[in-house]
Order: sequence, then structure tokens, then C-alpha cells
Amino acid sequence: MRFTAGCLLLSFPLLLSAGSNNIVYDWSTKTYTCPAEVAFMRSAKVIVRNGNPLVFNYHMTFTATPRSIDDFAKILPVMPSGGGESAVTTDDRTKKCDADLKAAIDIYTPIQNAISSNPLLTPTTGTDGKFLSIPLASSLRAWTSIHADPTYNFPMLAALMKTLEHCKFDGDQLVHYRDLVRGYNTLLDLEEHAKSNHQIETSVRLDAESDFDVTITELYQNAVTVNGEQTFKCTPPSNQMFLSGGFLVTTAANPAYSIVQIPDGSGSSYRGIQVDHSNHLNLAATALLNYRIPLPIDNVFGLAISAGPVYRLGQSAATTNLGLYGGVSVHLWRRFFFTAGAHLSEFADFPRGYNESTIVPMGVESLNGNKRWTAKLAFGITFRTNAFSSGGSNTPQTGNSNTTPTGVAGTPAPAPAPVKPPTPATVKQVAPQAPGTPGAPPVAVPPVGGAAGGTTNPVNNGGGNQ
Repeated sequence: MRFTAGCLLLSFPLLLSAGSNNIVYDWSTKTYTCPAEVAFMRSAKVIVRNGNPLVFNYHMTFTATPRSIDDFAKILPVMPSGGGESAVTTDDRTKKCDADLKAAIDIYTPIQNAISSNPLLTPTTGTDGKFLSIPLASSLRAWTSIHADPTYNFPMLAALMKTLEHCKFDGDQLVHYRDLVRGYNTLLDLEEHAKSNHQIETSVRLDAESDFDVTITELYQNAVTVNGEQTFKCTPPSNQMFLSGGFLVTTAANPAYSIVQIPDGSGSSYRGIQVDHSNHLNLAATALLNYRIPLPIDNVFGLAISAGPVYRLGQSAATTNLGLYGGVSVHLWRRFFFTAGAHLSEFADFPRGYNESTIVPMGVESLNGNKRWTAKLAFGITFRTNAFSSGGSNTPQTGNSNTTPTGVAGTPAPAPAPVKPPTPATVKQVAPQAPGTPGAPPVAVPPVGGAAGGTTNPVNNGGGNQ
């Protein structure tokens, strides 16, 4: 008993840190896999693979529904952007900064136009007015083609943006610079997603003996795309309990009493009691519920608490053949169980008022044992059966869409609606915008030399882009 309690205490921290399979949804094939099992409460992730984070946002909801447990019946038959605006000071290189700003905008504008006019990077709408979903591979090819085209001088744009970090702007020039930084951050965001593992993850808690409903929604400009809401259900088995069947070798005796003539040693005999308890070991059939005791190597070797009914083999007119058995099992691969425990059975003791030396009076023709219940040591060997399940399934399945598909982008479509110029806003050049707005905003080209701006309210860009 102390050994069992010690195992429980030692293994309990392992339960909290245990983690294996996650819930994985493949957006391209609309199939998913669930955890192989959820035996104990633990943390996991809902992972969306082959989504298109270059273009879309993905929102996930997760609901755990506890199951109704009746064990006894089993034995019967991504990145938010932001930045603070800080004050900056001016310097003496206004004309050079304005020229660099114009050069950067001249490089950026064709890139922005190529992105916003490409239906594989800027979704178009279908006949129902919803944005068409775009396969990840299509958007990657489109982005790679633009990024590798020498017409779009990305290296020069990056160098100019680095230089502009130390410039000062005011008035309209400051507005143009802010818009340029916002658009450039969008390009950085696209590049980051193109180089990523293209997975969208969220952390969830998995409880044993629960079913999990998962909804994944693909969004563009906060609107659900065509066929962009996928709902599926996971019912992983807990494997906390296994049913096994087999036999017991029990030390519970099953004696029988009869009246016989017993020699008294003087040449005569007397009527006495003969006890047939030659079988010190008896066989019984059993079906056991085995509850796992968590161990770090539980998949190969482990312990379980086992209990179940017993049917004693062989006939006994005096006692019932039914009994109960409980003990601690050692299992291999959760399939073979060796159990040591106590067999509770009915036992026929000597008839009341009799013992082995008692003389049976004439007229008494039969004796019935004095029945009582007793617990004796027994050993069981049982084998796992799949006749009953602990609930759940981990077979890959296909998700269900809550919207009717009307098309998927993959070929050129009508030109997208024009993108409105952004209003002045706080920007941060080193942190890309959140995914879902790949069409970089257009930037108006200012005149060189700061003619469009004045000298009022100068703002310093020294190291803190506005």
C-alpha cells in the first residue's frame, strides 16, 4: 500500500507536464487529427497547417464538453503591431532626406501596385460578395515572383528605409513618411510570413473524458471568406481505464462435507465428517476494470488498480460461485495484466456444532456447511479486450464547413477595389502589421526639398520612427 501511494505521489508532477499530441487541422485538405489520448488534464495547442497567413487572419474557438462516464456499464454485456510616438529633433540635411524619401516612395509604389493588383495576394470577391479564399502555395508563388523581380528593388528600399530613420520631417512630409513606413512594415510582414512554417497556433487545455469542438475561421478585413469557417469535433480516448478478461488462481477453498464411517483404531468405526479440501488452489474466471496509475513509461510498462466480478469454476451446492476481486496490476503495453489481490468469496465452513472429530448422530444423512464470506489471496492473468471502449476516437476526419463554397482563388480574377490611402498613424518600422492586410497602402509622392511641408512643428525622427 505504501508502495502504491508513493508511486502516485511521485508520478503526479509528471501528469502536469505531460504533453503529447495536439489538435492539428490542415486547411488545404480540410482534414484534422486529434490527440491520441487525453488521460489527464494537460496543455496542448490547436494548430492550423497550410493556412495562408500571408493574406488572412485565422480565429479559433475551442469548447470542451465533459462526457457522461458510466464505467460500470462497460462490464455489463499573430502578432499585434504597435509603437509609441516619440518626439524627434531636426537636422541640417533636409534636402537629402526629402530626396531619399521620394526615392523610397518611387521604389515602394510599384511594389504596392503589384501586390494590390494580384488576386493571389489581395483577395477578390465572389458572386456572393465574400472574399475568395486563396491557397497558400498560390500566394507564396505570387510573392516570390514579385520579391525576386529585379524591377522591384527591395535591397535599395531597405537601405533607404534605414537611412530615413535618422531624418526629420514635418507637415505633409511627415504624413508621407508615416504612410511609407506603414506600407514598408506590411512588406516586412509578408516576407516574415513567407519564411515562416505557415502554422497558426493557439494554446488550449485538454481535459480527460471530454469531447472538444473546434471552429477555425479565415478572415480578410474582418470578414469571413468563402468556405472560410470550418468546424470539427475531437473525441480522443482517455485510456484511463481498460477492460480485461481472463482467469484467477485463488487460494479461496471450496470444501465439501460428507458423512463416512471412520475407523476408531479399535477395529470398529463411527460416523464422522470427511472434508474434501484437497484443492488448495482453485480457478475462477474474471472480467476486470483496470484504472491506470500514471508512470513516465506507461506506454510500455505500468501499474493499474483493478477490480471486477469473479465466477468460480466448478460446482458447489453449498455456496455461490460469484465473488469479487480487487488488486494492483502490472501491465505490458496496456494489453497483458498480471494482478495480485484479494478474492472475496463465499466459504462453507464446518457445519454448525461440528468439527473433524465430531461423531455424527444416527439419523443425520447430510451436512450443510456454515456459509460465510472470506477474502483470500489470488493472482489474476487477464488480457485486454476491445469489446468495450473508454470513449473517444483519434481517427483523422474531414471538417465541416458552415458556409457554402462558391470558389477558391487560384487564377487571375477581376482587379480588386482600390485601396484607400491611410490616415496619419503611429508606426514602427521594425514591427510588421498584423496579418490580413497584404495590399500595402499607396503613398503620395512629395516634391523634393520639402516644398510640400513647412517649418512648423518639426518632428525629430532620430531613432524613433513616426
